[in-house]
Amino acid sequence: PLATCLANRGRRSCTRTRSRMPFLLLLAIALTCIFFSSERANLTFSSAFGGLPEVVNTFFKRPLPLLPPVEAALQPKKVPTELASQLTQVGSPGVPRPLWLVIAASIPTALFWYGAGYKMLAEEELYQYEVEQLGGARGFGGPGTMGPFIIGLALGPLAAMLGLPGGSSWGLVGFVWIYFTQYLLYERVNELFEARGLPPPLHVWWLIFPGFNLLIGLRQGGFLS
Repeated sequence: PLATCLANRGRRSCTRTRSRMPFLLLLAIALTCIFFSSERANLTFSSAFGGLPEVVNTFFKRPLPLLPPVEAALQPKKVPTELASQLTQVGSPGVPRPLWLVIAASIPTALFWYGAGYKMLAEEELYQYEVEQLGGARGFGGPGTMGPFIIGLALGPLAAMLGLPGGSSWGLVGFVWIYFTQYLLYERVNELFEARGLPPPLHVWWLIFPGFNLLIGLRQGGFLS
């Protein structure tokens, strides 16, 4: 019957679309990195989206009063360079977090601390530095980075539950976002070194290649510490 034929064709089309999703994700990430790799694109980002990182970060900080310990941890403050501060506090100036500590805290927690701890703290420290020293942020801060990522991931199960076209593939939105913010982070680390007259330590294009993205992530952690 015609209805059965159309249904089967729709399922085949959906299967083909899902099989292409990893390629489309890699293509989107590659195009983003290529676009933002030029100085002109950086100027475009600053002029067209100036103030957007602050708006996004402020928005995702609004629920923090419901979690007083988290709100206090994300308040920039002068803290001693000790293990408790390195694991839980946003420092002003930023708290050094050696690569060995990042790995030691991330692996036993199945990377939970890397996202909820290191990523949140390091992004917020760099965000505060840019706002205070450069007059504007190029990154989205801790909550502004992790908030959209979590929402993006949640789109997958939600779309699947509601039977929306694409289903769980919508969760890739979260991965595109976190790759984009990782790209910005690597660029900003390079800029910190260049501002001191040092060569940029990170090859940002490694981000788009499996295996290399892990290496550059480890190198970023080492240099940012």
